[in-house]
Amino acid sequence: IENSINTFNQQNQCREVFDLPPRQHADYNLFFDEATIFSPLPGAGLELVETEDFISLHDLLLYVLVPAINGGTVDYDHPIVKAAATLNRGISAVKPSAFGHFGQNRLYCCRKLG
Repeated sequence: IENSINTFNQQNQCREVFDLPPRQHADYNLFFDEATIFSPLPGAGLELVETEDFISLHDLLLYVLVPAINGGTVDYDHPIVKAAATLNRGISAVKPSAFGHFGQNRLYCCRKLG
């Protein structure tokens, strides 16, 4: 599941540090509130075991730090953004969520209750 409104809002809080305006999500992207999707889990016989933030460094660079040094512009092709994606992928295998809880894309692991 992607596009957590919770982490999207945290990215916008980081943007405030640099006096950048908050990002608005595109209408075609579905953003969800985690409390809303987690509340039915017990009724479905599931419990949330783990949340992995596997793309936080990439998203902080892409949506916060690069715009902070680039006149407010997001640059998907910036070399540091690509390097961050490589580092995120590489380190996630040995240290999940190494860069905090800022990525819009998160992995939720659930298991059956009982």
